Amino acid sequence: MVNDSLSWNHRLLSRPIVSATLFRPSIYNGPLPRLKPQPDHISGMIHNRRVARSLRIDRQRALFSQDQDLRVEAQFEAGLAAKGARFGHLFSGPHLAAWRAPLDSHLEELQAAFDRDAARATRPTPPDLVRQLKAARREKVTNKTREREREARGEVLSATRRRSRLGFPAGVLARWTPEERKANLLARRSVGLVGYVGHVKRALGYKIRSEEDQVDEATREGLDTLAEKIRRANQNRRNRGAQTGVDGEGHRTGTEGAWQMLLHGSAGIPALNSKKRI
Repeated sequence: MVNDSLSWNHRLLSRPIVSATLFRPSIYNGPLPRLKPQPDHISGMIHNRRVARSLRIDRQRALFSQDQDLRVEAQFEAGLAAKGARFGHLFSGPHLAAWRAPLDSHLEELQAAFDRDAARATRPTPPDLVRQLKAARREKVTNKTREREREARGEVLSATRRRSRLGFPAGVLARWTPEERKANLLARRSVGLVGYVGHVKRALGYKIRSEEDQVDEATREGLDTLAEKIRRANQNRRNRGAQTGVDGEGHRTGTEGAWQMLLHGSAGIPALNSKKRI
């Protein structure tokens, strides 16, 4: 039971996923959905058809060569007979058709196989497959959008690690200055759209909306309201401190407050009676 469970989990992890791309028809396969990873039976089918077609081509060439040899023998006998030689005819006359009959039959079978390959390459895409690919494409967009949102929240995903290792060809890097190399690598490896990364991407020609346009109206109003509340709270705190002689951090202002800061310490300033050496 444990082995069956492990086998099933491995099968789920390695199951093919429709990549929303059409595997275009060819002489070896009809229209198929592009799967990642591609199943072994599809790869095996294409490989077997390649090998079979190569063998058919070799067999067809051999049959054409044999048919040409029969024609040459028939012409040779006909030439001898025209010169008055007497011998038993084996290839010329009615014998030639008997010799060519099995060759023609085999050649017709090979040509039928080639016609099936050509029909397979021109086979139209079924409507069910088109609907499946469109659904897979919508799901891919949804998954990528969810992935970018998670990265924007600070999560490090496998896609994030892959992107951090992206680079450019050596020939392209050699033509860039150190500043251009730094900017292009930063833009390619980062997912951010604001701040310094957004500034670099806009300078390189990335189509990125301004930071103001990336926030909707409702969110902007909420942020403005919150900023106004914070400003009012800070102003009220400063007003109360001016009236009571205490600043916003709870320290007294003026000469008395300065002596208390030296005696008891404050943020970043140790007290006079502290044992810590300055």
